Amino acid sequence: MTINAWEMMIPLAFFAGTGVRVANELGAGNGKGARFATIVSSLTSLVIGLFFWVLIMGLHDKLALIFTSSAVVLDAVNNLAILLAFTILLNSIQPVLSGVAVGSGWQSAVAYVNIGSYYLIGVPMGVLLGWLFDLGVLGIWAGMIGGTAVQTLILAIMTIRCDWEKEGHGREHTDGQVVRGPVTGELREQVPSKVQASLRPAGRVRARGSHYCRAQLDGLVVRFVRWIEGKRWLRCCILQHRHSCKGEEA
Repeated sequence: MTINAWEMMIPLAFFAGTGVRVANELGAGNGKGARFATIVSSLTSLVIGLFFWVLIMGLHDKLALIFTSSAVVLDAVNNLAILLAFTILLNSIQPVLSGVAVGSGWQSAVAYVNIGSYYLIGVPMGVLLGWLFDLGVLGIWAGMIGGTAVQTLILAIMTIRCDWEKEGHGREHTDGQVVRGPVTGELREQVPSKVQASLRPAGRVRARGSHYCRAQLDGLVVRFVRWIEGKRWLRCCILQHRHSCKGEEA
């Protein structure tokens, strides 16, 4: 488990980086850039996972020498090494695909996939193999690997079938008054006038990616300044501090 945790830090870094990159590319209307970032990050993480998979499969009987020289522990680790190898291999691609899904705005779909994969497939399979087939830790771990494999397969299918051009340019909804994709600045002309007209009464446009983040940050700054202006005692303290500083400089 320690080795798995060490190696897991690499896919988690790809998870965070890929999610941010895909979200920024889609927010800028660059579907090809989001697709390119997905392919590069997935292949890079998969190659790293394959390297560790080959390393563990080749050194399965000597892996535990990093921690101990006990023959009992070496034999136990040798029996579980194959599960560790496939766990690392699956975990090298699954977090990256999850990052792509999060950056693309598929959080609700991914939540259902995670729940179904782990609690409807992984846990029952682990209980079945661990207790009914009397495989113990080997069966429980194998069941969880099965759940991870199903989750990875579903996320891979979702990513492969994704229309990145459509995701980048957005899907216009006139009924919900929401436009996904770039709708600010010079890119607003891509949105039909009918959709723009439906958005004006609402006074709020939800743009994905960096444009939406900047708008939220600007709103927080404006609200903070207005809050300070509404607190007379705070304004007096700030003014008194300024006058005292000027007097010390003089």
